[in-house]
Amino acid sequence: MHSLYYRGYGQVRELYLEDNQMGDPSLVLQAPNITISRTDIIKNFQKALNLFANEGIRKRFMVINFSKGTYIIGGYVYIPNKYQRQIPNYDYFYDSNLDRLIPIEPLPDGRVSFAICSDGRYIICAGGHTYMNVALKSVYMFDTEESIWIRLPDLPAPTSGAGIAFHKDSIHLLGGFDIILNRSVVHGEYIVLNLKNTDENWIRRTEIVPGRARPLLLIVPDPHNPNETAIYSAGGYDIDSSHKPHSVTRLEYYNERFERWEFMDTIENLQLEYGLSYANNKLNVMANDIRLQQYDFRTRKWTKSIVNNVLKKNNNSLL
Repeated sequence: MHSLYYRGYGQVRELYLEDNQMGDPSLVLQAPNITISRTDIIKNFQKALNLFANEGIRKRFMVINFSKGTYIIGGYVYIPNKYQRQIPNYDYFYDSNLDRLIPIEPLPDGRVSFAICSDGRYIICAGGHTYMNVALKSVYMFDTEESIWIRLPDLPAPTSGAGIAFHKDSIHLLGGFDIILNRSVVHGEYIVLNLKNTDENWIRRTEIVPGRARPLLLIVPDPHNPNETAIYSAGGYDIDSSHKPHSVTRLEYYNERFERWEFMDTIENLQLEYGLSYANNKLNVMANDIRLQQYDFRTRKWTKSIVNNVLKKNNNSLL
């Protein structure tokens, strides 16, 4: 008989499987307005984690790098001598000027698998679930200048692992997974919250099919009309009936005129451990900080790196 903590992919695993090691970040993001060099980003990130390791064992937290330092947010605390999990008393900000790790008010509920993004000042955290796998629909916004959390309207329903984007005072959420008994069931819901209209709640838009968790949701200047915006979904994962995740290898565009998602291209050989990023009208597929391939939204063509071509050749030789 499985324990209470026997759960699907993305959920917190059984308590007896916990180890006594500090967890790795579930997700590492860069603020869109970051101005420091990549070398300084890595330096700040490593210093932050080194100092953070002195604050006890934290699991499944998120990290966002800013020019002024690094934020460590969410997750749960594990106390090995008591075999207990608990909600953190603090989240943290590493101030690179002071070379100090500063405690800040924690994201409520000790949540994991929440959607997270930033516009350069605010950090948005939406949904997720607790270390007891209780799904959450609450949404919070952290003001990095005032160092306070602001409660926003709840999601229409609890969800974890959604793709998220913050653009022109609107929060966009796409996909994610629901927790149904011990299963993680992905969905394709697309919802938008306009922060300027305080009387307005989340608005449902056309869902994406098939459903997926953790897609990269992009709201960027249209490559063919810079005065307009374009909405894209790239990658993500599905979860099968045996709790195993599988990459969704689709790149799609949201046609606002017809209110529908349209297929653009396939992201070949996309693996779960690969990262996706966007810069200068291009989608990058990364593995261990190495760019494997790049999609140009202007030409709608892929360019594969030499490294990717060598890997593909070697993989084919093993077949």
